[in-house]
Amino acid sequence: MIFWLDMLCSRWANWIASCPSVDPETVPVDPFLVAARMTEDAVLGYHTALEFHGRAYSVHWRLVYVSATKSLPLTFQSHEFRRAPVPPPLLAKGE
Repeated sequence: MIFWLDMLCSRWANWIASCPSVDPETVPVDPFLVAARMTEDAVLGYHTALEFHGRAYSVHWRLVYVSATKSLPLTFQSHEFRRAPVPPPLLAKGE
C-alpha cells in the first residue's frame, strides 16, 4: 500500500511541476492520501476508513488516522486531519 501511495504522490508532484498554468494552492488533493501520509506509520482509522471504502452513511470533514508517532492537527483545503493513538490492545500484540 505504501508503495502505491508513494508512486501516486510522486506522479502528482511531477504533474503539478510540469503544468506551469496550474496553481498548487487551488489543485484539488485527495484528502485520504494526505491523511495516509501524515506520518510514516499512518493508517486510516475509524469513520475515515469507512468513508474510504464507501461504507459510511455520512461524509465528515475530519479525517482520522491511527499512528504511534505524535503529530499536530492540520487543517488543509477545508479538511481537518487528526491523529488517534494506536489502541493499547494492538500495542500489546506488537502490531
